[in-house]
Amino acid sequence: MKDVRPNGKEGPDRPAARRVKSAVGGMLFTALTACNALIQPPATLSSAPTAVSLPPARPHIDSQTAAQLYDTAGPFLHASGDLEVISFRCTIVEGTFCWFGEGPQDGPVPADLARRVVDQVGTNAIEKTSRNEVLIGCSRPIGRGLSLCEIDWGWGAGWEPLPLE
Repeated sequence: MKDVRPNGKEGPDRPAARRVKSAVGGMLFTALTACNALIQPPATLSSAPTAVSLPPARPHIDSQTAAQLYDTAGPFLHASGDLEVISFRCTIVEGTFCWFGEGPQDGPVPADLARRVVDQVGTNAIEKTSRNEVLIGCSRPIGRGLSLCEIDWGWGAGWEPLPLE
């Protein structure tokens, strides 16, 4: 068998040279593949905004929401000494509901206000309670003063302060 040389002339068969060429070609291919895997393309800057996941806000009620709760409490607004007191429950079972009184049918809080309360207290926090339900109580001096609110998460730990922001 004859071997064709680069100048086009035939020469003697050299199987060892072919094996060396084949081995060198294989090593070169492997080395280039390994280098290519290590090289990362440069990061491209995008003009599109990226979403950043923020931690949930701590449970609270804002002062405007608290004032609206007092305004909608109606007969469930009680006077105790020189304080106005309201208490209500909120749940996220099969929807978002808040109500004054014993049951949802007694004194429902308007849906948009209930949604705002649940958002401020925290849906995830309410989901982790014993019955997906919290009890909130607020008091303020008669004649519209600064409210103080507390929350019972239903874990048996009793009332905890609920910041007013």
